[in-house]
Amino acid sequence: MLPTNDAPSGPDDARAQDTVAHVVGLRTFVESSHDAIVRQTREGAITDWNPAAADLCGYTAQETVGHNIDMLYPPEGKLAEAEILRRILTGRRVDTYGRSGSARPADSSPYP
Repeated sequence: MLPTNDAPSGPDDARAQDTVAHVVGLRTFVESSHDAIVRQTREGAITDWNPAAADLCGYTAQETVGHNIDMLYPPEGKLAEAEILRRILTGRRVDTYGRSGSARPADSSPYP
């Protein structure tokens, strides 16, 4: 009998389907969260920006993804990227600034 698209044909296919389902579930969780979730590279490039981050900061994902996280800090209040990452990695508070220029506290935590 030939495998169908509806059922896994072996352990590798089952694992692949589980992985896809897990990724879809995580994406749904992030997109529907009421908390702002922003992911960045170690170099500071924004890679993910959920709708709650847009509500909090006033920038859409299209305006932020691919740009440096420094865009969220006013020129006079920017911390060096190394300092921002140090604060995140040690669980310390990092303030963000939206279009209005007002500070908003952000809880940050590292994720591989």
